Amino acid sequence: MRLKLTLQKTGSQSTLPINYAYPLSSWIYKVIGKADETYADFLHNSGYSVGQKRFKFFTFSALQIPRFDIRKGSDRIAVLSDEVGLMVSFYTDKAAENFVMGLFAEQEFRLGDRVSQVDFRVKQVESLAWQIPSETVHLRTLSPLVVSRKNDRRHDDYFSPLQEGYQELLFTNLLDKYIASGQSLQASWTDAPMEFRLLSAAPKARLVTLKDHSPEATKIKGYLFDFELTAPRELLEIGLLGGFGRYNAEGFGCCEVK
Repeated sequence: MRLKLTLQKTGSQSTLPINYAYPLSSWIYKVIGKADETYADFLHNSGYSVGQKRFKFFTFSALQIPRFDIRKGSDRIAVLSDEVGLMVSFYTDKAAENFVMGLFAEQEFRLGDRVSQVDFRVKQVESLAWQIPSETVHLRTLSPLVVSRKNDRRHDDYFSPLQEGYQELLFTNLLDKYIASGQSLQASWTDAPMEFRLLSAAPKARLVTLKDHSPEATKIKGYLFDFELTAPRELLEIGLLGGFGRYNAEGFGCCEVK
């Protein structure tokens, strides 16, 4: 399920922190929690797991702001347009689509941090049609895609899509998500072609801080680019709807089919 939210500014404030992903994720959890507190708590604190890896099976795009301004050296973004767009995507039962759409309709919330905030109202919720036309698809990132591996110090080493090993880590993540969803890997996939092909000449690195201006602040590095994936449709589906790579519920790895 993929939803497009149209957010309308309702207050006089127009400045957001550049690192708005974490408060935006927190708002999505709150929306879900209003309908099902137990499920929201499950997503936030545990999620679906395989081994030590946990997944939430939802993701969201960067805010789509038609007019904005970022002053050089500033960590703030001035929202100059009255409306902004947001894509929210869930890997869930299709029967839940209308229910989830209703959760977001007419919601009012304040987005930001202790320094600056903007008040929004969800003006419109649209269900977006999506399809995976074949086992090879052209994808574009709508938020930075994160691929990483723990090093000996248990810290993340972040991979560029230009680095060796990127493809293996990306597909391992998809396979882990599929298993965590409660499904079994199909025997035919052993010989199925799985290939990542970078289509952008120069992927754009993005360093995002979660819980900015707090003792728990964490910097995460992802990349924006176009790419082509060849894989079984079931794996492409879980990536498209639940997010590719890591930290999806924090606003990373949201993609669209081109």
